[in-house]
Amino acid sequence: MARRKLKSLASRRPKKVVSNTQLTKSVAKSTGFTYVDVDYVIDEYLKKVKLELLDRKCVRINHVGLVYPLVRPPRPGKNMGGYGDNGSNYEPLEIQPKWIVRFLASKSLTLDVGGVMVTKRDLNNIYEK
Repeated sequence: MARRKLKSLASRRPKKVVSNTQLTKSVAKSTGFTYVDVDYVIDEYLKKVKLELLDRKCVRINHVGLVYPLVRPPRPGKNMGGYGDNGSNYEPLEIQPKWIVRFLASKSLTLDVGGVMVTKRDLNNIYEK
């Protein structure tokens, strides 16, 4: 059997996206609260999550996982240059340290997602044609 080439990770991401509006409407319908109330609570919750991350704290979201800030250390790189007089000379440079956000899925979420059966169609969609 010939070895098939995998698509990039970005290409394997699901195409269907649930918008914030759709999610808010769904929560409002299932809880009986108004759309405006649910939208306000979700927005406030996410603002608080962002504030805690900016304060360099980990945020645990029940049944979902852990969101946390992390410092990416300085590392060596190459100047890739540009156009015209800014041509690429590939001289070594140091990429500056910066804060990034990471996500660690909870064990229950990992088990739930991992428990979904992989169909032949799903498997074929991860390979290039």
